[in-house]
Amino acid sequence: MYKKYLILPALFFIISCSGKDKVEIIDSGEDYLHLSEDMIDPFANPSLNSFWSDMIPVKDILAGEKEEKVFSYRLYIGTDGNVEKIMVLISSSEDVNDYIFDKVNDWQFKPYRENGKAAKYSFDFSFKYAKDENGKYWIIPTNNMQMDSATEETVYVKVDEMPFPVGGLNSIMEKITYPEEAKKERIEGRVFIRAVINKEGLVIDAEILKGIGGGCNEAALQAVKETRFTPGRKNGVPVNVEVTVPILFKLH
Repeated sequence: MYKKYLILPALFFIISCSGKDKVEIIDSGEDYLHLSEDMIDPFANPSLNSFWSDMIPVKDILAGEKEEKVFSYRLYIGTDGNVEKIMVLISSSEDVNDYIFDKVNDWQFKPYRENGKAAKYSFDFSFKYAKDENGKYWIIPTNNMQMDSATEETVYVKVDEMPFPVGGLNSIMEKITYPEEAKKERIEGRVFIRAVINKEGLVIDAEILKGIGGGCNEAALQAVKETRFTPGRKNGVPVNVEVTVPILFKLH
């Protein structure tokens, strides 16, 4: 039985080419409205790319690290949705900080309105560099996937409208680079991933059902984890759904 997940709807960004001022790095609090997890709904916007996709390269920055690490930052957003300031809450890597400081200049969020008026606000985002059951390290969001151990929620295997990757199956394949080991060994075939898609279309659980080795299993698993889905619906209502995703690896 799956535990209930309290989902903070995904935060999204768009690339801004406005030439805005560089984001200020601060080390103490500012007078912005701080939004908690139950106030984040206004940021959900399925037409934008996932905010978390920009965190994927952090894994390369930390490559070689053998300990799990946690990172947390606070973003201060202006009335126009631009990031004005950033504060480091938890970090053990200056290289990761530098990467975040650089990328944050391109992030732009939906403006937040309170009583119909645009307001400055802040929110925290966190992630961890953690090892999976296969000993591989990944970047995992931690504040958009929190488990409530006191409650359980149904996960369906068949519903009226099944989840489907936003952008189609190609959106998953575009995230995969054919592993060098698999190319060297001429490994081809299908990897089957079991994934649980929540009501917001986020992958909250995933595992390899059947693999082919050569690094293909891990590549397919990570690609599915990073994919946004249209949520499954039962009687018109979004629900949690378990799906099986086949990923084909074929050499040309």
